[in-house]
Amino acid sequence: MAVHFSEEEKEKLEKNESAIYQEHSDEDIKKEIQNLSFVGKIKQFRDYYLKALIVAIVVVAIVAVQIYDTANKDKVLLFISIQGDAIDDNSTEALEQELNRYLGYKDKETVRISLDSDTQQIQTYLYSGTADILIAPEEDFKKWGAAGYFYAANQKVESTDQKDDADDTGEETEVTNPVTFYYDYPEQYRVYTQFLSGEDVRKNLKDTNYVPSDKTQYYSGVSLKDSEKYKAMGGMIPDAVAGISCETKHIEDATAIMKYLMDNSIKWKGKNTTKKQSSN
Repeated sequence: MAVHFSEEEKEKLEKNESAIYQEHSDEDIKKEIQNLSFVGKIKQFRDYYLKALIVAIVVVAIVAVQIYDTANKDKVLLFISIQGDAIDDNSTEALEQELNRYLGYKDKETVRISLDSDTQQIQTYLYSGTADILIAPEEDFKKWGAAGYFYAANQKVESTDQKDDADDTGEETEVTNPVTFYYDYPEQYRVYTQFLSGEDVRKNLKDTNYVPSDKTQYYSGVSLKDSEKYKAMGGMIPDAVAGISCETKHIEDATAIMKYLMDNSIKWKGKNTTKKQSSN
């Protein structure tokens, strides 16, 4: 509510010499501050400037840390998720360095390896395209494969945007399946899985014993059971299977690593990562 003064009250206020009623110019305020005692100046600074200064320092510090992290953070060019293995941290770091050398990555470019047992985290990696390659026990791999997370060599691969892929005649351009190289490996290394559709799941909401309507066996992964490099890097899964995520953004590097793991003619140049292997 606004306060209204009578003419008499206004006249009294104008004649009142109390400091609170006096107009103060910037120059007057500066002089008043200069005339303050040392303790008074400290109090003035604390009451009017300290809080703002602390906020400013915190903001500057946060920005500085972010700039530093951005400038010094490695750029992950390939992400490999490994489920259910027991490779230690030192071995994981050595493996990343070995794969970095093999792919010819430069400084601040790296392969990142994540040892995950949390299925929800792995699902997030696969769904979002964070993980380029998954290595997992065969039983688990087939479960992921049933959800359609991997490229399959015998699968028709469609463009993510058919309109953009259409040429001037309106015809769709052919999209090459990026994992047909899986056929380079003998049948004993081929891992198949059936795909479950959303309709298959909706038809059976009472339990998890889903029956896929598509009976096709999709060739979606390769067995690492005879991969010397997988064993040399410390891999302990006896029936390990590797596959390339269909959401990968780094298909060329993912392909190179899959071929690297499967080619025993390319020798592992890193150190053996287990006592058992180093004694062989």
